[in-house]
Amino acid sequence: MKILITGSSGYVGNFLVEHFTSLGQDVVGCDVHMMERQKVLSHFIFRLLDVTDSEACHRIVQEEKPDRVIHLAYLMNPQHDAEFERSVDVDGSMNVFIAANACESVKQFLQYSSTSTYGANTFNELWIEETTPLRPNDYVYGKHKKTVEEACAEMPKREDMKLVIVRMCTAVGPTYYKPGSVISTFTKAPIALAVDGVDMKVQWIYEDDVKALLYLILKDMEIEGTYNLVPDSFTSIAEMAHTQKKPIIYVPGFLLRAIFWVLWTLRLSNTAPPMARLMTYGIVASPKKLQERYSYVFSKTSLQAFVDTVDLRRKNGTL
Repeated sequence: MKILITGSSGYVGNFLVEHFTSLGQDVVGCDVHMMERQKVLSHFIFRLLDVTDSEACHRIVQEEKPDRVIHLAYLMNPQHDAEFERSVDVDGSMNVFIAANACESVKQFLQYSSTSTYGANTFNELWIEETTPLRPNDYVYGKHKKTVEEACAEMPKREDMKLVIVRMCTAVGPTYYKPGSVISTFTKAPIALAVDGVDMKVQWIYEDDVKALLYLILKDMEIEGTYNLVPDSFTSIAEMAHTQKKPIIYVPGFLLRAIFWVLWTLRLSNTAPPMARLMTYGIVASPKKLQERYSYVFSKTSLQAFVDTVDLRRKNGTL
């Protein structure tokens, strides 16, 4: 198996690179920079790639001739430059998809999407299934993922290339290192916030489960369609705050959104106003479709994944 991974220097891309190469699979990592720790990996080569360059996408895919492509190159954090953000998230995604579709060696294209496409809505019920309409509201990242999903589904593709879309919640685990991440923000803050008095529900998927499920997908040449990549559990702000011995402060949503808007407009923060809504209404998706396909048993619950990640980061001095 030869796997090409875009966004190979990102958090998810990096742990997938390390996992697949440790299993003896050949991996081509593509990103705008290479991680130092990847230089010692066997079965790995790095190709410098900006996914907004369509010609480069075609050239590298044709030269490397992978049989699996995992597209992970996207901008997780909101950008003040909306045009740039769309060029990477949407145009870049389509450049990679079109390049894979044009290369006959590629038999499976795995598009990483997000449960944020379902939207943080007041009417959300527990265990959202893949057939649920996508309503990401004004959250740009979710809107872009929805656009890419629809574009991939509508675009003609080769009969022998399977398209698999996975909607993942936030992954955490031993190698979780993102500075300024939601984990860092939550653990460093002296308080926890309950917006509009809502004890928001959260799903965390442990990176070991992501590795295992992704490898099962890559070996499955019959799978296609859309799947939630989430655990069969959820936690809440109150539960997480309890593990960190934090008091909970109740704040009105309109006030939090106003604060975010001011800080965002003045470019004093990278937290966009829509984050207030995401901090209020939880998105709990169902893993049933993927879990039943492989009779999969998750290694950790959402709460265990959170606690273990925090403990390990503190131990490693990265919090």
